[in-house]
Amino acid sequence: MYIARNRSIKVCISLYTREGKAEVDALLDSKATENLIHPQLIERTKVKKKWLKKERKLFNVDGSQNLLEGITETALLLIKSRQAAANHRFLITDIGEDDLILGYPFFEAINPQIDWPTGTTKETITLLSHDEWDKELPKLENIKWVKKVMIAQQLAEKAVDKKKRT
Repeated sequence: MYIARNRSIKVCISLYTREGKAEVDALLDSKATENLIHPQLIERTKVKKKWLKKERKLFNVDGSQNLLEGITETALLLIKSRQAAANHRFLITDIGEDDLILGYPFFEAINPQIDWPTGTTKETITLLSHDEWDKELPKLENIKWVKKVMIAQQLAEKAVDKKKRT
């Protein structure tokens, strides 16, 4: 985690998809009214996406309409922390250098404990891609492909640790 020059906070998040696990940086932005995800991250990790019924316009902080075209797609991700888990819709749009922007809906649902002066948090934040749009929240430990990814990740980490020791 680090504080960028403009005093924003970025955190490293684990994103689990059917393709595996990806470590991605997310910008925490309590002023953003939605959660946003970059289309390149969607393509790279094969996150399922869905068309919006109606195009959404994107507005800048000053209220002016963004020059990018409207938002037409969304992705559903489960956000999990130590205290809570919640499904969140992420609007898919080019957000520049960031992979993800976690906005006010994230802060409201998860209520992460942030030390704003130092720009740190003790939260471990995990995202899970799934296609259960209308069902209850999936439990991370009950999804077979997540178990396989987690076990494979643990084995890989042990192998790297052994190489470092020798």
